[in-house]
Amino acid sequence: MIYDSLFILKNLYIIINKLIYMDTDEKILKAALTEFAQKSYGGARTKCIAKEADFSELTLFRRFKNKKSLFERVYNENLEKFKEEVIALNDEMENTEFEDPREFINSYIERMSKIIYDNIELIRITIFDPSIKEELFKEIAPHGAQLLQKKLKNDNIDYFTLVLIMASTIILTMNNLYLERTKLDHDKFIKSITESFYNYIDDPGDLKNK
Repeated sequence: MIYDSLFILKNLYIIINKLIYMDTDEKILKAALTEFAQKSYGGARTKCIAKEADFSELTLFRRFKNKKSLFERVYNENLEKFKEEVIALNDEMENTEFEDPREFINSYIERMSKIIYDNIELIRITIFDPSIKEELFKEIAPHGAQLLQKKLKNDNIDYFTLVLIMASTIILTMNNLYLERTKLDHDKFIKSITESFYNYIDDPGDLKNK
């Protein structure tokens, strides 16, 4: 009976410690994401990250070997989250019927805008580093291009380029919103870029060669 109780207490202690470590990591990773997003990798300071997470810098380095390993963990975890959200959206929209192309584009832009804004700190990290930004677009753009091609069915459109232009337009606006450089009329914004991209579909022009 005593041994059973000791076994239970030992396992409870292990579980509690794991939860504490997970909570510590989560707070540090959240603070690090914001620090890297606002100051870039080069400008970020582990001392500031630790302070924002409400831990000592020593605690941070007990959990992460150095700033590089912390950055890689932040970037990779958030990239996977972003990719999962984009792929889930594409899968859902692929199986949804729309009355016409305009309704589809409006829905796609509205929902992509939300995903991008929800992940704007990750995206800001890529803005500071063109090579990472290129990697991000290569990961995400083909999924969007495939969806648009299935839904719009226009052979005159370069869908990969169209997705890149859409994403860049949304990112620019969401980044300014994040930095509080602009006040966004959400409905007006969605309507405006929906009309712009719908016009591309009606008359792609030389978009395919841009």
